[in-house]
Amino acid sequence: MIGFFVTGFFLTEELAAVALQRRGVELRTRLTLLRSRKTLVWGFGTPLGLAFLVPFVAVFLMPGAVAGATLLARDLLGEESADDEAGQEQEVTS
Repeated sequence: MIGFFVTGFFLTEELAAVALQRRGVELRTRLTLLRSRKTLVWGFGTPLGLAFLVPFVAVFLMPGAVAGATLLARDLLGEESADDEAGQEQEVTS
């Protein structure tokens, strides 16, 4: 049981690594960020780890998992999405 959570944590770290590295976040800082939001990380990585146990499922889920990890990285760093910015612009003009 604990192994699934460990797998989920490190799968999330692996998937989010590229997005965080491109933002200049070093490994120690990455791990600290991920540890600060364990519930979010486990909720993302553990179901993926379990789904990847089924043959050929990873082939279909991996593109979405990488995109989801990029969104997770943005959330961890507190970056705003384009939807948030558009919503703020509408509020200002109203």
